[in-house]
Order: sequence, then structure tokens, then C-alpha cells
Amino acid sequence: MRLTRRGRLVRTVAVLVLAAGLGAAAASSGDAEPPVRRVEVHRGDTLWSIADRYSASRDPVTTIERIRHLNHLSGYTIYPGQELSVPAGDR
Repeated sequence: MRLTRRGRLVRTVAVLVLAAGLGAAAASSGDAEPPVRRVEVHRGDTLWSIADRYSASRDPVTTIERIRHLNHLSGYTIYPGQELSVPAGDR
């Protein structure tokens, strides 16, 4: 089957649109960031207690590392009055 110049252009555009649509669908399906909530650190709070309070069904160590990543914390020290982004868990 022989295509005209216009037919080849239509075919090329259709393939590009299809590829872009598949790429967008793949990117949005698995790489979406989980929702987060903002919490204020109170006196006596630790990363462990916050992870336990807001993400009870997850491993606290994993949640602590996620909190550190979300808030660009280099260590494990937090202060009263500080606001943290915390992964929204099941609570």
C-alpha cells in the first residue's frame, strides 16, 4: 500500500499523539506522590512519635525517612513549632 504525502503526515501525527498519550498515562499511574499533610511539632514530639501517630499502618522507620525527605532534613532533630510535611496515612 502506497501512501501520499498527506497520508504519511496523518499517520505520523497519529503515532505521535498515541505515544504522547501512553507516556502521560504511564507517568501519572505509578509515579504520583502520595498525599501529604502539614503538622506542627509539639513539645516532646519526635520523628518516631509523629510517624507512629500519622502513619500507623506503615513501618515507622520508612515513614521517618519519608518525612526527612519531604522536609529536606539532614538529621533527626525537630523543634516545637516547626511545621512538617507528613505522608497522609490511614488516620
